[in-house]
Amino acid sequence: MPTIAEILHEAADKHLAVDIYERYQDTTKFRFSCDAVFWACEDMKQFKRIQEGLENLGCPVKSSDAFKNLGYSDNTVDSETQGARYIWLKFAALMAEEQGV
Repeated sequence: MPTIAEILHEAADKHLAVDIYERYQDTTKFRFSCDAVFWACEDMKQFKRIQEGLENLGCPVKSSDAFKNLGYSDNTVDSETQGARYIWLKFAALMAEEQGV
């Protein structure tokens, strides 16, 4: 079973869309980071555990306004907002690595 760090890296690198064009050209790419994490997980139990960890780090999952509240555009899948989501997932992955999970 992959570690939480590996799942978060996969979510950022393989399942998070870079922009609106990639989102519509590739059905394995997603706008929201929580959707990217979901598709990187092997089962719902693992997904719930990671969601809880992300919430504890300060990222409200299941919130389409999370990045909008930080000042990023949320009307489209633009590269700036997606970049913020990517950085957040990578930060969480590095934190998981640091904790050995």
